[in-house]
Amino acid sequence: MKPPDYEGITESVQRTGGQTRRVQVVKCSCEGCAAQIEMPVTNERKPPSVIFNIARRKDWSVNEGKREFLCPEHKKGSKMATTPKEPEVRQPTEEQRRLIFREIDENYSGKCYVSGVTDKSIGEKLKMPWAWVKEIREENFGPAGLDPAIQAAINKVEELEARITKMETDALAAFEGSVRQIGDLTEQLKAVRSSLLRFAA
Repeated sequence: MKPPDYEGITESVQRTGGQTRRVQVVKCSCEGCAAQIEMPVTNERKPPSVIFNIARRKDWSVNEGKREFLCPEHKKGSKMATTPKEPEVRQPTEEQRRLIFREIDENYSGKCYVSGVTDKSIGEKLKMPWAWVKEIREENFGPAGLDPAIQAAINKVEELEARITKMETDALAAFEGSVRQIGDLTEQLKAVRSSLLRFAA
C-alpha cells in the first residue's frame, strides 16, 4: 500500500532501543516550527481523514484545501489575546495510556473489537474517559467495528435465515416423501383392482 497521497503527511522509520517502528508524521506548516504529531503504523497506514481528526483533537488547525497544518501555538484565527483561555483538555498519563492500550489489545481481533466490546465499555471498565480509549485505538489499532446492537441484529437475521432455509429443506423432503408414498399406494391399488377384475371374470 502506498503512503497517503497528501502533502504534509509523511512516513518515517524510527529505531529506539533496538526496536524499529513506522510512524506517520504531520509537521507544523509554520516556517521554523519543530512541532509535529507522530502516529504509529500498525497493520495499515491511516487514511488522511483519520489523521486530520487526530490532529484536530490535539488542537491543531487543519486546512485540507491548502494542505496546511498549524500547531496550537501558530494556528490561525487564535483569539487568546481577546477571549478567556479555554481550560486544557485533560490527557492520560503514560501509565493510563499503557492500561488502555493493554485493554484494547486484549479485546481487538483482526480489524475491530471482539463482540460486545466498545470504546465506551473499556472506558467504563477502567474508569477513564472513553474518548481517551477512542483516540488510542484510532492511533494504534484501527476502526472499532460495528456497534454491538447492530451486530446482534445482524446475527439474529442470519439465525432466522438459517432456520427458514432448514424448514424449507425439511418441508421439501417431506413433500417428496409423501409423493413417493402416494405413488406406492397407487401401484398397490392398481394391483388389487386387477385381482378383483380377474375374480369377477
